Amino acid sequence: MMNSMEDRATSELVSAIITTHNRAEFVGEAIESVLAQTHKELEIIVVDSASTDGTPGILQRYTDPRIRIIRLQQDKGLAAARNTGIAKAQGTFIACLDDDDLWAPEKIALEADVFRTASKKTGACYSDFFDVYADGTKNPLVRVYTAESGPDLLGEVLVISKINPSFALLRREAVVEVGGFDERYFGCDEWELWLRLVEKGWELRHQPRMAGLKRRHTSQISFGRMQELVEEMYMLLNEWLTKPQLLQRIPPNHAAATLLNLGNICYATNRFNEARATWRKALRLKPSLISPGLVVRWSLSCLPTWMVLPLIKQYRRLRHQYDIR
Repeated sequence: MMNSMEDRATSELVSAIITTHNRAEFVGEAIESVLAQTHKELEIIVVDSASTDGTPGILQRYTDPRIRIIRLQQDKGLAAARNTGIAKAQGTFIACLDDDDLWAPEKIALEADVFRTASKKTGACYSDFFDVYADGTKNPLVRVYTAESGPDLLGEVLVISKINPSFALLRREAVVEVGGFDERYFGCDEWELWLRLVEKGWELRHQPRMAGLKRRHTSQISFGRMQELVEEMYMLLNEWLTKPQLLQRIPPNHAAATLLNLGNICYATNRFNEARATWRKALRLKPSLISPGLVVRWSLSCLPTWMVLPLIKQYRRLRHQYDIR
């Protein structure tokens, strides 16, 4: 009986990986939220990416034997920090936590319960969470894929990433098999990981209970780097859509929606000829995607560059004011 209990504890060991960089005001709360988990089979790996504020001092206060601190000499980005933690992890499961997010006490337990009854090909379980803003506003964020595996799921993930890694539990075997997070990306690394997991046949399962709090604030990595993030999205979708037979493998409605998104990204980055060519492909697959907003964007994209850029700025203001889709 004792051996069976020990085996279960070992098989359910979760490696919580907290990544941090210059977040002295938040990282302590993140660590406390992991220490408060009702699931007790935990190791906690904190990866500090060369912080220069008070973060190292805060980390030194923690003496719990389950906590390991890894201090990197250079900040190579969030994906690299996550991969460093994964390489040191010993758990069957991996749970990433950004330094400004907080877990509910039952977060890991709820997701581990899903794995107990799910297929052995379940690579990740993801949960709902609350967005929290500086003024105290708290909004529930519920985003669920209708499929759990196969071409339908691949198509859904290609259209949009609905999973936040701070509120997911990953099977380490799956993450290692696909090579971890892609360090070329600063903001799309998680989306790209979900795509590779599903492409390799791993399933994604949803856990519907609220699992924690996602802070929204101006010091987040993506804030102020939106143009760079859009360029990353362009690179990611281009790479995936050029995979042989990918569009033929996923349902036509998902293929059309992905092409529409890529066309919009091309438009946002002033690749106007490419935008129109991509929109044409989307509309051939699903003509009902035509909308007043798309007609306006298409028309603007046909004008000379010197004329179109000021008009696009004006259109964006009107679009926001009148909610033009």
